[in-house]
Formats: sequence, structure tokens, C-alpha cells
Amino acid sequence: MTDAVIGLAYGPHYAHLGVVAVVLLGAACVKGTVCWSNVLPLALGRPGRRLAYLLAEAGMLLGVLLFGSWTASGPFQASLCFAWGTLAVATLGTGFWIASLRRVTDLGCPDRE
Repeated sequence: MTDAVIGLAYGPHYAHLGVVAVVLLGAACVKGTVCWSNVLPLALGRPGRRLAYLLAEAGMLLGVLLFGSWTASGPFQASLCFAWGTLAVATLGTGFWIASLRRVTDLGCPDRE
């Protein structure tokens, strides 16, 4: 159904990009699971951690975009490569923030073993 909606909105030349849109939607859903991560570095007392994370994420996304544009044979393949790379970066970021959550729970109980 996504192909039909994109075809109606942007024209028949873009109708096959529904797969790319679905993968990007999946990446947005993965990132949405850790939307609380925006305040986590402040709770840890390290606002620079959020900035470092954003710079690393931007660098990885730029790398995925460059990789897709260099290795793909056409625009569809490049956009699909970027979409899958975005999903991978979102999954890595989710893992990072979930691992950082452990520090928040350990702050309340310093003598936990």
C-alpha cells in the first residue's frame, strides 16, 4: 500500500520506493523506543555525552550515505542502502542508551554488587 500512496503523492517514477519508506519507518520506531534518552545524559550529570552521541550518530549516518552512494548501482539501491544503514545506526544508538541506563540505576544504590 505504501507504493501506491507514494505513487499518488510523487508520481509513478517514485512508486517503488515504498520499501525504503518502510525501512526508514522502522528506524524511526526503533529510535522512538528510547525517546527518553534525550534527558538521560543530564540525569547522569554529563550533558557533553549527548553532544558526543549526536556527533557520532551524524558521522555514522554520513558514512552510511557515502557508502550507499559509492557502492550502489542506482538511486533506488543507494536509498535502500541508506535506509538499512539508518536502521542499523538507530539500533546501535538504542543499545547505547539502554546500556547507559544501567548507570542511572546504579547511582541510587552505590553498594550494589
